Amino acid sequence: MNRLSLQISLPLDMFELHVHFSTQKKVTGIFGHSGSGKTSLMEVIAGLRTNAKGIVQFGDQVWQDSEKKIFVKPEHRNI
Repeated sequence: MNRLSLQISLPLDMFELHVHFSTQKKVTGIFGHSGSGKTSLMEVIAGLRTNAKGIVQFGDQVWQDSEKKIFVKPEHRNI
């Protein structure tokens, strides 16, 4: 089973979103107050936000690693 792991920081309008998360579940819920960064987090996972710092990895594929300058385009992420 594939594992989704991310450790990212993303500057938003009113705060900086920090997420350190890992799961092997097929379905995962994300919830929070309006404006807490849920949509922005999903955009980072999907590859629609390029300004996030950190790592997004699915299985053995690194989709984003800001230090190593790795960024897999959304159309190549198969999600």
